[in-house]
Amino acid sequence: MRTNKIYKILVILCSLLCLSNHVETNAMSSINEDMEQYVESMVEEGNLPGVFVAIVKDDAPPIFIMKGYQDIKNGVLVTENTRFEMGSNSKAYTGLGLLYLVKQEKIKLDDPVKKYIPWFELYYRGEEQEILVKDLLYQTTGVNPSTIGLILPDNNDDALFTTVEELTEHETIFKAGEHFLYATINYDCIGLLIEEVTGKSFEEFMNETILPKYGLKNTYAGKQAIGKDRFAATGYKLGLLGNVENQAPIYRGNTPAGYIVTDGCDLAKWLELQLEAVMKKDTCDEIIAKSQIPDTRVEPLQVEPYSEAFQYSAGWLVFEDEVISHGGNNPDFSSYLLIDGKHGYAVGVLCNRDTSYAYGIAKGISDILQGKPPSKAPTDIFIAIIAIVKIGLIVINALLAWMGTMLIRKYTYIRRNRYSFITSVNKNKKKIIVYVGITIMILVIPAILIWKSMYSLEFLSVWAPECFMILLEELVLLLIIAMLNKMLHVLLPKGEVLR
Repeated sequence: MRTNKIYKILVILCSLLCLSNHVETNAMSSINEDMEQYVESMVEEGNLPGVFVAIVKDDAPPIFIMKGYQDIKNGVLVTENTRFEMGSNSKAYTGLGLLYLVKQEKIKLDDPVKKYIPWFELYYRGEEQEILVKDLLYQTTGVNPSTIGLILPDNNDDALFTTVEELTEHETIFKAGEHFLYATINYDCIGLLIEEVTGKSFEEFMNETILPKYGLKNTYAGKQAIGKDRFAATGYKLGLLGNVENQAPIYRGNTPAGYIVTDGCDLAKWLELQLEAVMKKDTCDEIIAKSQIPDTRVEPLQVEPYSEAFQYSAGWLVFEDEVISHGGNNPDFSSYLLIDGKHGYAVGVLCNRDTSYAYGIAKGISDILQGKPPSKAPTDIFIAIIAIVKIGLIVINALLAWMGTMLIRKYTYIRRNRYSFITSVNKNKKKIIVYVGITIMILVIPAILIWKSMYSLEFLSVWAPECFMILLEELVLLLIIAMLNKMLHVLLPKGEVLR
């Protein structure tokens, strides 16, 4: 009798356990479906070419969501093997490389950078600063963020040297070690430092030492290798009629800061490694754990789109409640990684277009995993630019047609009536000089402003939508034609009316 009771209790417990597992499975299945639908809606809303999403939960197999195309023209869909440029999420890999050398006792974070690169000098208001290795790692050099404009297309072996050498010609805007100020070129300096210490190129060091150490077999450093990679996603920019295939130049001098290339499988591995460290598991890697420790020398900072303050570590924004994250943007790629140790999950988003939707999707997935409605994606600045460009091109082209017609009519009228240009010019010298001066200023002032800002026209043309540059060119043309119209009007005898 007693045996029967025990048997019944065991049957009931097993039934309850099975029911619990069934409910949990159904709940997870529902969440997965919600995430799938959410990503699909974001891809449609943002007109994104291709998106890969990896979701890693503590002690569970990774979830992959793949939408859109690796290559639109050839109809190649995004898969877990598709490789994307990581943009500034490359910094966490480079930071790990530096900390590896620190563990090997080949570099010390408290050493001046000059110990390893003797000619490296940065000045603040005419006074040389002592830049420590950790100032590069934690973005406290005081270097102006606009120095990204100093990084030029370059595929030569000395590209990192050239980039850092150019940086030393410009003063910092803060004293070293006093403020966090994100400047992508700081990590290019780390790349050169690694080259000086190891005697290898940055790409060789990462591809032969760091990436294999963590089992990242499908990840590599250097955009120059993309051309040989059949799994590499095609990059796109947003155009007037949708996504336009784009081939950005090679910025080898910016590889440590922006050109780690990875696929979906390796992204999941990378997220798992980071999640273990955030959750402070015994199995976590010591160097990865150290890479997540923030710099506490400076005050936490809160900037959009974040609602909470963060501190910076080795390529990560470190928030309270065991959360780290980072974004990445290249001219035609974007990414966002978010690791939440408190809730035990990590989300990675890769896209083959520069867009804020990468952040939006990661944040939305995070919300769903916490049982909250997904946040609305932040406004994509490129979508806003395209909307402005469309209106601008319509208005400018209409004005160009009207002013061009008026210009031809005035010129034809003057020629038909045999008015002497020389005589007219002599009579109106002062006015003509003013108009010529204004025309020259229209051409020169923008060039001066661009030169002062360290952003070249070439840099703007690489990062901005192609149609935006067309708009600028047409605007300059419109102003020149307007001035020519005004000058020809002056040349017309007073009181004359075009007939």
